[in-house]
Amino acid sequence: MKAVVFLCVVASLAVPRHEAFGQAIGSQKAREPEEEKATTPPAPVQTYATSELDRTIEKLPPNFNGHDIALVYSAFEERKKESEKSEFETTEQWHQRQAALLLKPIIGRMTAGSIWAFKIVDVRSVYDADNQVLHVYVPLHEVRSSAGLASNFRSMWAKFKSTDSSYVCTNGFGATAEVQNTRYTIHHVAFGNAQAFPTVPTVEVKDGDLSTVAIHVSVPSEPDAARQMKPELSALAVGRLTAPFTTSLYYGDTATVSSPYATQNQGNCVMTELLEIWIYDRNSGVIHAKVRPHD
Repeated sequence: MKAVVFLCVVASLAVPRHEAFGQAIGSQKAREPEEEKATTPPAPVQTYATSELDRTIEKLPPNFNGHDIALVYSAFEERKKESEKSEFETTEQWHQRQAALLLKPIIGRMTAGSIWAFKIVDVRSVYDADNQVLHVYVPLHEVRSSAGLASNFRSMWAKFKSTDSSYVCTNGFGATAEVQNTRYTIHHVAFGNAQAFPTVPTVEVKDGDLSTVAIHVSVPSEPDAARQMKPELSALAVGRLTAPFTTSLYYGDTATVSSPYATQNQGNCVMTELLEIWIYDRNSGVIHAKVRPHD
């Protein structure tokens, strides 16, 4: 049976009314001091690196977040407008302008040729007690885009955001239903040299299935140390930026009568030459492993 697709009508959302408080005019009685209300402390502001990564260091600053991939993506999207050839400039002038754009700083003094580090948000691990090894997996995803990229391009998730909403839809028979809608915005570190790193096929781990192949890192560790390491494990994708620098992916699922759920997936990719994967402790900054391409 074919699924019947809803025709969507966005429902209006009720906006809470805010009341203003103040002392009544002409009141002669002093107001009693109100009890101090408990307030929720604001969430810590996430800070990012603004200088080039030193690949020789043995320890990162505590709570290191790497460089802001969303800012890098936005900067190159803006540059695409600047890089368009004008009908009033020669090809030689256009090439010179492209070369100058590559030297233009993106963050601080960092350019496309600098050493960048993007924190990866999807890192999984399984401990092998018999061999006292912590197996770390960083899932890789296929990059499907219209940018004409080679089929060997893979990506890792560096930033993930989801937003939930709902709306009322009506199908062709007049039936209505409330649709739950989720929009995902994912920033990817994309690269074409995944085959140069140690990978394993899809494996089953405690947290679920790795959707595709994964970069695999073995970290020798005694049981007590591994137990402390697992919750704080993080990974850095270390590399240089490469042309075409950015590409985007979009796909989604439409709500139907039998399944009133809809999703939109926006993938923003920053293209890199992957030089290393670092496995580290996000709280202390201790680096457990640096994985380089095969020789």
